[in-house]
Amino acid sequence: MRKDIKKTLWFKRLNRTRWFWTAKNTVKDLVQKVPASYPIVDDRQELEVAERVLIPWPGDRVKPRVGLVQDRNSPPYWTKYERFLRNNQFPFEYYDIHRSDWLATSEQFDVIIGAIGGRGPEIEEHKRKTFFLEKYCRKVCFPSFETLMWYEDKIYQYEWLRMFNFPVIETFISHSYQETLESIPQFDYPLVTKVPVGAGSLGVELIKNHKQSESVARQAFSPVGRSTYWPYLRQKDYVYFQKFQPNDGYDLRVIAVGNKVFGYYRDVPPREFRASGMGLVRKGALPEDAVQLAMQVIRKLDLVIAAVDLLRDPAGKLHIIEMSAFIQVETAGQLHVDGVPGAYVFDSSGGYHFKPGKFWIQELALSEFYKRWLLSHKDM
Repeated sequence: MRKDIKKTLWFKRLNRTRWFWTAKNTVKDLVQKVPASYPIVDDRQELEVAERVLIPWPGDRVKPRVGLVQDRNSPPYWTKYERFLRNNQFPFEYYDIHRSDWLATSEQFDVIIGAIGGRGPEIEEHKRKTFFLEKYCRKVCFPSFETLMWYEDKIYQYEWLRMFNFPVIETFISHSYQETLESIPQFDYPLVTKVPVGAGSLGVELIKNHKQSESVARQAFSPVGRSTYWPYLRQKDYVYFQKFQPNDGYDLRVIAVGNKVFGYYRDVPPREFRASGMGLVRKGALPEDAVQLAMQVIRKLDLVIAAVDLLRDPAGKLHIIEMSAFIQVETAGQLHVDGVPGAYVFDSSGGYHFKPGKFWIQELALSEFYKRWLLSHKDM
């Protein structure tokens, strides 16, 4: 019953209002504290619906020993990673990166593979440990430290994408209170304010006038910062004001991995400005310009995989909202064309065609990762 209520549109909208999550966090802070439970979800019995992803491996090359981190996501990533490792006969053992002896136990592995949840503290933990593993222990990690730098960091993503001239939505980001106060009267309203960590439109608010933006700035630059959706995270000494870009009634999530592209539409409910997190998913053929743009992003930024969120303005132009290295993947059909699951497959000339089939994108990501591993270790 409780889970069914949480899936309804009215609850999702309510859960993203500032007054609701402020009240919810206040209650959480008052009641008795109990340790959070992070059960390891196991869906290995449900994975054979997808094609096996096999990678050609040179007979004279020893396969690296893998430490597999069992992530806390639901649905999980680790089960798809394990399926790929078993099907390709890679030696692996589970690796608990959260234990105090994480550094010592890493010595038995050449490669560390895992997935990260969307919680800020967990991201910071993996970022620190991955830095040590790559720089000082000479391990190869997936995701890499470089990936963790941009994952769930909207500020980093905006600056990075803008540097490479991708069509990002105009955004004002400042860590200066004085500059912010001087700029607020010049903004066109409404605006959208965000915090760097957050998926499904969590931590995303609509600012209707300069009075509201001044309030956000005063709180953010105050000694304690501004409260956010997450009770353990406050917006401190920065503002993120994004131009409100009208959409065409939907946004697009386009997932590029290796030479394949998947994706779907997310419709915007009536009287709502957000599509992400509302659950109105619609699958169908993707626009060619969106497919090409997502592929340009992963190739230009040299990424193994990226889910690129896009919207099209009333004039027909695409804008990048944000991107992610890890998303909630519930099915092996992340793209449907005329009701048929499959993938857009790019060829060497830059063209692409639709290939029917079911794929776990986690396995495709590992396939791309190992292809890169072979190239970077070709002299070993």
